[in-house]
Amino acid sequence: MSQSLSDADQVVRLTITGDPDGTGVRDGVFEFASGDSQTPMTATEELRTETRAFGGTPLTLFSDITGIDLGTENKDIALDFGSSTFATTLSGVVTADQRKPDGTQCQWGDTGDDSTLTATDATGAHPAYKMTVLGEWIKNTRQSSVNELLGQQGGGPAKVEYLTRRDDGVHEPMEVVLESPSVTLSGGSPTIADIDLTVVEVANLDNPIDAQANDGR
Repeated sequence: MSQSLSDADQVVRLTITGDPDGTGVRDGVFEFASGDSQTPMTATEELRTETRAFGGTPLTLFSDITGIDLGTENKDIALDFGSSTFATTLSGVVTADQRKPDGTQCQWGDTGDDSTLTATDATGAHPAYKMTVLGEWIKNTRQSSVNELLGQQGGGPAKVEYLTRRDDGVHEPMEVVLESPSVTLSGGSPTIADIDLTVVEVANLDNPIDAQANDGR
């Protein structure tokens, strides 16, 4: 078993599906990589647990219903109704000609063409342009559990891939909504931008499995 990360595991990839400029629905792919000490990447996973606690008089009621002697009223009973959420925070740096460990260029937008800067793609461009292009995608698209929301198509979940959570990885990619994503360009290091992505996993109600699980009929 390998004791080091594979090349693919060192790439963070965010895919947003939408129509940021009114020319049609397509995918915007945003990648940054961790290859050495100059391009660090950190990942934090957390389960935002949401339970209901019942204390005092309800404990007696639980005892009567279940036939279990709880022994004391100085303890709560906690029930998890499945409303907890799984979230991940991914942080790293973005540079102009940023490369993946395999030597290929990190894509930043909908074309992957590093010869032309457009309003929706900044592949190979200065991180200041990468910041504003990602901002346009975030500002002008929607992420939710359905692909069409209030008549706007392309508003389904975004997809994030990192470490083993990727296509052809040990785990499946995550379908997510973005929570306060940010790219920060520092005056002291104008050729490097810091990126922080917090994503929250959501159900895709256009996926038959998720839709059936959430069908209350």
